[in-house]
Amino acid sequence: MHSNKVTAESNIHELAERIQREIFRHAPGLATILNVHSWKRYGVDFARLSLASPSKAYKLLIDVYGNDRGHLLAESVIAKPLATVAKPKQSYRVILRLVEEGKDEEIHMMLGIRTQAPNSRRGRKVAGTLAQEGITLGEALSCAVLIEKLFASIYRKFAACVTGMAGMVFAYIADESVVHSRILASIAASLGIIVDENICPIEPGGFVDRLQEIDRQLARGCLKKDEFSKVLCFLASKEEIVGEEDYMRVLVRELRKVVGDKTFDMLEAVLASIVRDEKNHAVMVRRVYERLYSGKSVGLYGT
Repeated sequence: MHSNKVTAESNIHELAERIQREIFRHAPGLATILNVHSWKRYGVDFARLSLASPSKAYKLLIDVYGNDRGHLLAESVIAKPLATVAKPKQSYRVILRLVEEGKDEEIHMMLGIRTQAPNSRRGRKVAGTLAQEGITLGEALSCAVLIEKLFASIYRKFAACVTGMAGMVFAYIADESVVHSRILASIAASLGIIVDENICPIEPGGFVDRLQEIDRQLARGCLKKDEFSKVLCFLASKEEIVGEEDYMRVLVRELRKVVGDKTFDMLEAVLASIVRDEKNHAVMVRRVYERLYSGKSVGLYGT
């Protein structure tokens, strides 16, 4: 009996680690933010919460990020990671539907596990949480700065390969991405947080790893039209899914603790502007992609 319990716990621990890696693949930096929220409320990390009660993990996302954003993130940080460990393999859309419907037991059957959902710890202090928040914020900001720099580098190289309005769009996004990275680094400095891009967790094949590979490809020369189309589609989706909005929400809470009201109001306005910029970037990239995909020329060099 004891042996079976240990084995089951070992299996759950292994699954939680696999899910954590998948979350890092889809949303680096965000994983640690989710862990803080999960520890505060349930006393377990987010990957473990996703296993024990996917519906509670989903509700946590909705509470923190709102309905629309929470639902969008749930696809990347709950449904897709769980789908990778299901037996037999399941469509993430099926799992997402079950998560939304609160059918944890059905998901557990797909995963081949039996576990209890953690109870809420709201109102109770969790040891080490404040210190962990500082570490988490530093990691999240470091990832945000790194991602903005990579976007700036990629779009700058795109602009050098493309003529006409599309090239202007890419140059514009590159310029704004540089500004965003500087603003985020300055805010970190004002909070006494050191931004170190090396602490951003980079999973092989994950989002940041893919951005770095695209940047290396472009450093070797302009992409062929088919490859450019694939990369642009990838970037358009990621601009929307893994934007700065997630980091901004955490920043706003931290800023409120350490700066005066007038300064806070000013910085909050700046962060809100970054969020709007990111949403506009997603729209612009999608429109360039649609123009390319429709067969209309966008003046690509090297094609």
